Parts: sequence; structure tokens; C-alpha cells
Amino acid sequence: MEKDRTMKAVFLEGPMKFAIREVPIPKPVDGEVLIKVMAAPVNPSDLYFLHEGSYDQKKAPCIPGF
Repeated sequence: MEKDRTMKAVFLEGPMKFAIREVPIPKPVDGEVLIKVMAAPVNPSDLYFLHEGSYDQKKAPCIPGF
């Protein structure tokens, strides 16, 4: 049996308020793949989301990203 693995994730708890939490590594479903991310850029929509604390589809607290 595979042991449950975790990863660190940055949670947006409110406008410009962050926390690092351990969360389960997602399990891909049919048609998906799981990749290990070593680095990721920040784009303008991420900056808006981080400053405002919400976006049409997401509200804090959550893991930012689209």
C-alpha cells in the first residue's frame, strides 16, 4: 500500500496574507498527469488575486493559481 504523501502549498488567507501548509499530493484521474513543479512564475492575474483575496471562481482561503 502506498503511504499518503504530502506537499507544501502556499495558501492565500486574505489580501496579501499567506500561510504555508502541508496538503495531500493530488491523485490524477483519467486524462490527467501529475508533475513535480520546481519553480513557477507569477503572472498579472495572480497578482490581482493576491491583492484582492478573491477572483470570480475562487475565494480565500485557497491555494492561488489558475
